[in-house]
Amino acid sequence: GEPVPDRERGGTLRLSRRAARPVIVLDTLLGRAHPGTGAQIDHLVWLDLPLDVALARKLRSFTGAARRDPTAAPGLLEALDAYLGRYDALLHPTYALQRERVRPAADQILGAGTLAAHLDAVQSAIQSTLHATLTAVPTPTA
Repeated sequence: GEPVPDRERGGTLRLSRRAARPVIVLDTLLGRAHPGTGAQIDHLVWLDLPLDVALARKLRSFTGAARRDPTAAPGLLEALDAYLGRYDALLHPTYALQRERVRPAADQILGAGTLAAHLDAVQSAIQSTLHATLTAVPTPTA
């Protein structure tokens, strides 16, 4: 529920407080297969990006952090080197396995697009699901 920077338009993105129950957003490699949190996932979103695009975005996160704080650049360079050193042997196969196992169970698959467009699509899908669930609940009669 914490606000996050809107990197595309500037400013800050905040979750709506109108929801009847709190929303928790998890970024997890295992999706519903995660033993600790998988059963708590009501709506699983898969961001369907080619691995090279995902890698480019990850690299941009390293360079963006260095641009924001130039004194952190040496440490970020070491982290980047370690990340790339593990990419071929460990990370790429892990991401491919994740795509094979987690993607098919996603409730919603999003392609490339803006963060704002993705947030709108997810919010709309969740609201539709909640509406269908709430209208399908039988009303007790007195």
